[in-house]
Amino acid sequence: FAMLSDPRDLERLKLALRFGAQTLAAPSMAAHRDAIFPSSYSPRVAAVAVPGMWNALQRGALSALLDIAGPLRGSLIRRVVTQGVSIDELLADDQAMTEFVTRSVGGTWRPSGTCRMGAPDDPLAVTDSDGAVYGVEGLHVC
Repeated sequence: FAMLSDPRDLERLKLALRFGAQTLAAPSMAAHRDAIFPSSYSPRVAAVAVPGMWNALQRGALSALLDIAGPLRGSLIRRVVTQGVSIDELLADDQAMTEFVTRSVGGTWRPSGTCRMGAPDDPLAVTDSDGAVYGVEGLHVC
């Protein structure tokens, strides 16, 4: 992916992060959430997400600590999970937010979307069962 190749993408992602943070911070959400913090699928998170006993033990230990931390949960999140990055700092400092979003941006699993497979007479079908696109000779999707 050419993520952030258009400067407007960066601005849209920053707006989305602000909107999400403001939504979670709304008084009406207080009973439904705990600490608000920025997160991303960083290389550090990806490494610990790899299946295996050691990673499972690490995830389990952190999960248990977060569950029992009580009033110290926010501090634990800031020190261990976000490594010092706070949502308040990102919201107050546009340069810090720009750096966080730039560092954290990543692709999704289906960048071009999905389409329905079906019979030629199905008005909602885009491809046949082999991935041949109806109405576009020679084009197949997988």
